[in-house]
Amino acid sequence: MANFIPPELIEEINQRTDILELVSQYVVLKKQGRNFVGLCPFHNEDTASFSVSPDKQIFYCFGCNKGGNAINFLMSIEGLSFPEAVEKLANKVGIEIPKQKLSASERARLELKQALYSIHTISSDFFQEALYGSAGKKALLYLNKRGVNKELAKKFCLGYALDSWDALLNHLLQKGFSHQQIEMAGLSGRTDKGSETRFYDKFRDRIIFPIHDYRGQVIAFGGRIMGDGQPKYLNSPETPIFHKSNNLYGIYVAGTEIRNADEAVLMEGYMDVIAAHQYGVSNAVASLGTAFTIEHGRLLKRYTTKVILAYDGDNAGINATLKGLEILNEQGFMVRILPFPSGQDPDDFLRSKGKEGWDELIRNKALGLLEYKMEHTLSKYDILTVSGKGSAVQELLPDIIRCKNQVERDTFINLLAKRLGTNANAIYADLNKKGLRKPIEYVKNTIPKAKARPVIIYKNLEITERNRIELLLCMLSNKEIFNKVEKEIGFNFLERQSLQELLLLVQKIKQEYNWQPASLFSYLEEGETKQMLLIMLNLNIESCVMPALSEGYIQALKIEKAQKELNELENRLTDAKTGETSKEILSKIAILQQTIRKLRQK
Repeated sequence: MANFIPPELIEEINQRTDILELVSQYVVLKKQGRNFVGLCPFHNEDTASFSVSPDKQIFYCFGCNKGGNAINFLMSIEGLSFPEAVEKLANKVGIEIPKQKLSASERARLELKQALYSIHTISSDFFQEALYGSAGKKALLYLNKRGVNKELAKKFCLGYALDSWDALLNHLLQKGFSHQQIEMAGLSGRTDKGSETRFYDKFRDRIIFPIHDYRGQVIAFGGRIMGDGQPKYLNSPETPIFHKSNNLYGIYVAGTEIRNADEAVLMEGYMDVIAAHQYGVSNAVASLGTAFTIEHGRLLKRYTTKVILAYDGDNAGINATLKGLEILNEQGFMVRILPFPSGQDPDDFLRSKGKEGWDELIRNKALGLLEYKMEHTLSKYDILTVSGKGSAVQELLPDIIRCKNQVERDTFINLLAKRLGTNANAIYADLNKKGLRKPIEYVKNTIPKAKARPVIIYKNLEITERNRIELLLCMLSNKEIFNKVEKEIGFNFLERQSLQELLLLVQKIKQEYNWQPASLFSYLEEGETKQMLLIMLNLNIESCVMPALSEGYIQALKIEKAQKELNELENRLTDAKTGETSKEILSKIAILQQTIRKLRQK
């Protein structure tokens, strides 16, 4: 486990980090008043309940109750440990963290990842150099025939793997990497002949497509053969830095354009994406030799919630479209599907029709999710026959039931009835058999919602506790108020333990504390203390009113304390065992009554 990171360093990193800029790299946000809102990246939802406050430097989801500061967000969104998140943010803001002692296993894990990143970067450079050297002429000719010019090849860092048994291997060995590390990166294999082991390059005589993560770091490769032979494409295996279900080809190149267009075009292969960019469709990306996954959807949601599916029109492409549709729909995306003419894929279409034809296809032919499913289903049956119509309706009933509102459902039913040449009431009759009547007033959404853990509801708290919480917020936000409360009434006014823990934390780090409550999240685990801090930071109390507000609360607490003592003294008057005379008690009561009167007159 890494050693303790100095609190003053954590504070400085928090101060220099802009949470809005950080979260915007992962979530599409829109301004709403003083805050920014978007769809929560931590649970599936249709209505934006995720909020970022630039003023308070916090994020909070009102749906799943997840919240915190920039460090907490980075830990959750990327699955990082606290030290890893701190180090990553430190690198972003130009702060150097002193090297701490790591355990042997942590050091080995870190060194392996660093080696793999370096291996991929050096290999990418090696492949690119080979493409533009004498041995790469046939590769460049192949790319030119496919319509990939030099500018586009450089934009995607395309390269060429030499027709050599071990050219890359020897290059990496000379750079100081071991056989084991190169093999772990998926760039070399081995053959065993008796007692002799021979290593070789896995990518040979192929066009190379480097795969970048969303930050632009090369993490894997795809290699395409230029002639006949199998496999047509050879892809890197999964490694500690590469998981194909978590990455999209072209996301680093297309990310900015996706945000600008507020829409992504999702394709199947490397060449589809490159052809799209060649013709001005610069918001195109592709999944990496695997079906579209939930993780792909989460990655896309960092950029947009609108997607155009542009898969091939063959059976494999249709199946991929249907699967992608389900996942994107469940994650709250607005999806349209491009139906390409028979026998054409996106690459073919763009080369024949260009960007103008592409835009026209989107305007006139793009189908919504339900329309696409309807057309696909109707194409499977002979809808001129009674049995064919019945089979088509039965297959589409689950999609009708899953409609999110009555308008969408009625529109779909009427459109389906028109295509089948039947009456909409006949379809409603089939729905009736499923227990759903017209009008269908309630249908539970099948999207799994986040399980909200029990939360403390601020408005349900007693008024006295709410006053204490607001005073504590003033204390955590203003050093002078903190010192004033400590001097005049002490810290015993907080009855809830979680609130006491926040006070004790500030006392502990007071010398380096920046009086920004959001920075305290870096010290808190999940639980009531963190939840109470989130409640406080979601209260709209301006800093300019805090001094006057806290003054009123301090006065109220003084009165409350004096009144409590007064009540105790009045009870003593009837208790003969106190050892005090009635005269002494009455004297104390008089003093307290005078104190309370003075406090109330202020």
